[in-house]
Amino acid sequence: MDFTPLLALDKLKVMPLEEIKLTKDKWNRPITYSPDTKGALQAIEDLRYEMHNPYNDGFTGSIMKRRLVQIKETVEKALVDAPTYSDE
Repeated sequence: MDFTPLLALDKLKVMPLEEIKLTKDKWNRPITYSPDTKGALQAIEDLRYEMHNPYNDGFTGSIMKRRLVQIKETVEKALVDAPTYSDE
């Protein structure tokens, strides 16, 4: 069974290739993909709500918890080698 959380990607904005102006410096290129933070936070909140919902049985609650743990582990894995920025 796949417990991959479904994140809201309906607000994903992708720039058409015609609008991207290639330059010699790759850092001046526009961001063509920007993850939807609001959608991810909403998915986490929805899972938390359903996990604690008294109308759900223990099986459903345990699935919600496993999905939250999967998100937590994925975030921790992504931050292992994250650089330190000046505003931290």
